[in-house]
Amino acid sequence: MSRLSKRGSTARRRLPPLNAVRAFEAAARHVNFALAADELAVTPGAISRHVKALEAQIGRKLFDRHPQSLQLTEFGRTWLPVVSEAFDLLESGTARLLSERPRSTFALSVQTSFATGWLLPRFARFHREQPELTIRLLTHADLPDLLREGAPDAAIAHGRGEWPRLNAHFLFADRLIPMCSPAYLAVQRRLLEPAHLLTEALISTDDTAGDWAAWFAMIGLHGEQPQRMLHFANNVLPAHAAMNGLGFALIDPSLVTSELDLGRLIAPLSFPPLMRGTGWYLLHSPVRRKDPVMMAVRNWLQREAGSSVRHIFPKPGGAAHR
Repeated sequence: MSRLSKRGSTARRRLPPLNAVRAFEAAARHVNFALAADELAVTPGAISRHVKALEAQIGRKLFDRHPQSLQLTEFGRTWLPVVSEAFDLLESGTARLLSERPRSTFALSVQTSFATGWLLPRFARFHREQPELTIRLLTHADLPDLLREGAPDAAIAHGRGEWPRLNAHFLFADRLIPMCSPAYLAVQRRLLEPAHLLTEALISTDDTAGDWAAWFAMIGLHGEQPQRMLHFANNVLPAHAAMNGLGFALIDPSLVTSELDLGRLIAPLSFPPLMRGTGWYLLHSPVRRKDPVMMAVRNWLQREAGSSVRHIFPKPGGAAHR
């Protein structure tokens, strides 16, 4: 129960005048009316009048006044630390509250695959680095209209950067690598060569049906037709299908870092990733381009994106994470 609720909302505080208490506290610390007057930017006479009025109200003498000196009475000495502590608490509490920035809520819409694979594993770090900002995470299958009233503040979308009515900030490009589960690979019981994939179960979606043909062409197998294809309508499912031993899927390691770390997915072939010219972008309305919250979110996302790509795909001569 708070102090306010203990007192009751209609309880009236029985406090002496705060200006007079402040004058007493300064005079008692300095044991000098003139020094107290300098601190509070008033005259010594004003300090003296405040102290006399305070003594009259509380019915206690606070100072023994002598022609050349001033001394605190026993009550004054006892009351001074009580008053000083109250002022210290008021001062420190006010400073703390004034230094705290108000929390902002930022609505961000993303595809589910990006949210679960890339964004959520980094959410805790975002909140540590941006404690004054709360992200309201939304998911979409189709990109929302960010120009309409009530739209999310921003969205993360997949494409080629071609959104002419929006501001688009590049995060990272697709880098697709054939992956499967360790259990699936163990069943094959053979040293896997790239051509062997033509006879394996290959997983794709309706939107990525041409990716396997592009990957085979990249490694020099032009015009070859895979024998077994598994098609899914949802872009989230291929990675889960591969983890569950259904075959190989072309997956961006940036979206499955946790699964790779845990050994639920592996990339058994040593080939450069397929780059198809698409990637992930932060989108927002042009009117938000100089918004401080938008800039903070954008800078953090781009910093994280650059770090994650360097971690998985280091420069030549560096050691890869995988």
